[in-house]
Amino acid sequence: MPKYMLMRVVNGGEYSLNPDYRGVFSPEKLYDAENMMPGGYIFNSSISAGRWYNPYLQYQGLPAFTNGIIYPSQDLVDSYESGDPRFKATIFTKTDSISGYNNNKPVAFPANAGYANKKVIWPFSYWNQSNFSFQNVNPMFLRYADIVLINAEASNELGSQADVLKYLEQIRFRARGGMTFQASVTAGLNAGKGILPEITATSKKELRLAIWKERRVELALEFNRWFDLFRYNKVAAADGSDGTGYTEALLKNTYGRTNFNFAKFSRFPIPSTYITSSNGILEQNKSW
Repeated sequence: MPKYMLMRVVNGGEYSLNPDYRGVFSPEKLYDAENMMPGGYIFNSSISAGRWYNPYLQYQGLPAFTNGIIYPSQDLVDSYESGDPRFKATIFTKTDSISGYNNNKPVAFPANAGYANKKVIWPFSYWNQSNFSFQNVNPMFLRYADIVLINAEASNELGSQADVLKYLEQIRFRARGGMTFQASVTAGLNAGKGILPEITATSKKELRLAIWKERRVELALEFNRWFDLFRYNKVAAADGSDGTGYTEALLKNTYGRTNFNFAKFSRFPIPSTYITSSNGILEQNKSW
């Protein structure tokens, strides 16, 4: 997205950051000022019963209630800075409970999962017909925080580091609950250490990595991560400096995916029936 178009959105006044990070994802906030492209699901018992279940919840939600297969990784959990309020707004743990459900006791987890996506977990009173998978949900295809961070990234690549710091602080200010870092220290948060110190890096490389880390945490579990990694591989070397190969190195060296092949997995395979029926027009993507 060109920088001038980003600035039209930023300066347009139509969208803004919701002061309450957790509230952004509430099923009651489908048309919040931060929600630029709503993808909400509203339960409707008048349609066929087979369609009452929300597939988004079935795969993103709690394994105790659904066929959930998408869970926060330990690496994501570990990426949060100490005291970051977004952790409790995003990550549901084995010791957490759901207000109004099962006398507020912790929810059972299978042995292979320790976390769930809290952005789709709401009090029992939100469960239509007392069923977790019948909840209204508020997944967003695009929200304003994403635009702010894209703007920060574009500013960094164009050499406007002062703008980068401004945009990063907007995101972190909201995450702190609408306070400066110093105010969080004064308030005694995080055992008096404060939360989310202001970013002070000045080099392009350092700011690039800071922006990417902020994106991962701010937009966690919102289906941006792979597409971000796809971009990163094209503009940065393994250490974040200008170059290529960042993502391939990350997956191989940090995540242990030693057989990962970016050239292959950055593209989908074309179904063989499509290739055959195209009479030689379509060719399979390389490496597949």
